[in-house]
Amino acid sequence: MRLVIGLVLTLTLFGCSKLNLERSSDPFGDFRLGHIAVYGEDITKGPFSREATDDEIKGALYVALQNQLGQYTGAGEYHIVVIVDAYTLGKPGIPLVFSPQTALGFRLSVWDAQTMTRFDLTPEKLLFLENANRRTLFGSGLRQTREEQIVSLTQSVAQQIDTWLREQHATKGWFDPDTEVQKYSLEEIEAAMTE
Repeated sequence: MRLVIGLVLTLTLFGCSKLNLERSSDPFGDFRLGHIAVYGEDITKGPFSREATDDEIKGALYVALQNQLGQYTGAGEYHIVVIVDAYTLGKPGIPLVFSPQTALGFRLSVWDAQTMTRFDLTPEKLLFLENANRRTLFGSGLRQTREEQIVSLTQSVAQQIDTWLREQHATKGWFDPDTEVQKYSLEEIEAAMTE
């Protein structure tokens, strides 16, 4: 219930915040995609949402991440782990009156394959909002089928993750072999979870 309320509040309050979701093939640091793991059981469906199965969302997101991040050929190797918590696939609604937006709430963690350590002690919580980068009142439910929405949503999420990884590279030195970055072992992560 808390996730559903959170999605509603965030959609209401931050529907006009901007996200740069332009696809880029420019490399960043030594990033090269290793493995992708997408998890999610009993993913919470937001209000006024079309139906989607857990496997549909996870499968589409896996493909989108592979297409988006698999293009980079750096010397390093990094695993991407995503846990999907909640989604909303906006229904058609009524233009200019009520047009539900599409969203995906998830947690993201990145592992260094060489050392099997993780950037950040806890996964990053992220929320993708369909129209955060476009000032429009019309949701995708007005012009897309359910299947098209799932593909479009997960492609946009993969682009958001790409953008977020680039921000970590620019601000924290992730994926830069010449920068000392703190990473956490599995033992440290497990210890933090029990505190």
